[in-house]
Order: sequence, then C-alpha cells, then structure tokens
Amino acid sequence: MVAEGIEHTETHQPVFHAGFDYGQGFLYGKPAENFKTNKPR
Repeated sequence: MVAEGIEHTETHQPVFHAGFDYGQGFLYGKPAENFKTNKPR
C-alpha cells in the first residue's frame, strides 16, 4: 500500500508502523516540473 500526503517527519513513523509499504509527499520530494514528451496527443 502507498500512503499519500506525507509532508512532515511526525507523519512518517505512524504511517509506516500502520503497515504501509511506500509513501509519497513533500517530505520525500517536490513534484516534478512539467516536461515535454514525444507521445502524440
């Protein structure tokens, strides 16, 4: 399972002790900026 919205260190520990395998949020990294792809629309 993935926990979303982890922004502070206080949130990290309880989430992973609750059984989540992965997490995402500002604590781990900022969102990527827009980038171009070669994929046609």
